[in-house]
Amino acid sequence: GEVERLGIRAYLGAGYDSGRWVGDERGRLKRALNEAAGEKEFESALAFIERVDGGAGGRVRGLLAPREVETCSLDLLRATRKAADELGMPIVTHAAYNVIEFYETLREHRMTPVELMESVGLLGRDLTVGHGNLVAENALLNYSGGRDLELMGRYGVTVSHCPVNIARRARYLDSWPKYRAAGINLALGSDTYPRDLIMQMRVASYVGKVVSHNLFAASAADVFEAATLGGARAVGRDDLGRLAPGAKADIVIIDLETRDSLRFGPVRDPIKALVECGIGDDVVTVIVDGAVRMRDRVVPGVDLAAIRGQAQQAGEAVWSRVQEWDPLGRTAEQMSPWSFPLVTDC
Repeated sequence: GEVERLGIRAYLGAGYDSGRWVGDERGRLKRALNEAAGEKEFESALAFIERVDGGAGGRVRGLLAPREVETCSLDLLRATRKAADELGMPIVTHAAYNVIEFYETLREHRMTPVELMESVGLLGRDLTVGHGNLVAENALLNYSGGRDLELMGRYGVTVSHCPVNIARRARYLDSWPKYRAAGINLALGSDTYPRDLIMQMRVASYVGKVVSHNLFAASAADVFEAATLGGARAVGRDDLGRLAPGAKADIVIIDLETRDSLRFGPVRDPIKALVECGIGDDVVTVIVDGAVRMRDRVVPGVDLAAIRGQAQQAGEAVWSRVQEWDPLGRTAEQMSPWSFPLVTDC
């Protein structure tokens, strides 16, 4: 597949669940459950793992991916834990992300999403929780007696923090020092455009300082560690995310002179400069398993202009048909108004 062709490293898993959130005729979110379909998806996910794990010279590994805790049956979550233990596979899921999820889980089970995961045995060092920001202790939920951070820390869970995604929704992770003090492993993800991990580091650092009311919180070193070693710990690897004897030769080379730009200014501490001023386009060379996979910002066999064109066409096709599937019959312009009124008659 593409991972082998491009020579990159990847942990891959086919997502599965017992249902989805859907909108009714009034636009209200409801869960449509189908446990039998979820069981079939789970079996397909196991078959996918068996097919890809260890491929591309060991650069491809499998993982288990129950999509969302609130759309998976308890039996499916228990089966996930059993399979993870038997196969030695990491688990990734989506939890503690939005208010509806939190209170629907509380209403149905009298437990928070994190407490529910503990009750079925899902919590562990091999579990990565995508987002994990709307935990019981977050002030946005106005919930008393929360212990989600303590639980995740006790089990050594990883939280994959996606700072740009949640900041766009006026949410936050509260707070970087609290999560670390609890013993939670923090890693970074994107979950939205731009897929720029350097930008994610910067936003994580800035928001982490503001929410903590502490300029020393979420330091450049903290977020850089989350982007590198945090991800390696999440999948149980001590040979990734670092430059050290015995580690894999996965190396990224970054241009701090940024061609003809003055964006970086004078550089004293390269890590601080990268977090404060860098962007993904500053990466000039990528080495994976000792082989150069991108040189001088060029990935062999990848036409970025063509990919951008295809993505734009696909997006415009979706926007033109949004009204057909939106429960409220809204157009793309009604759902996401233009930043400024369009002038069509000049």
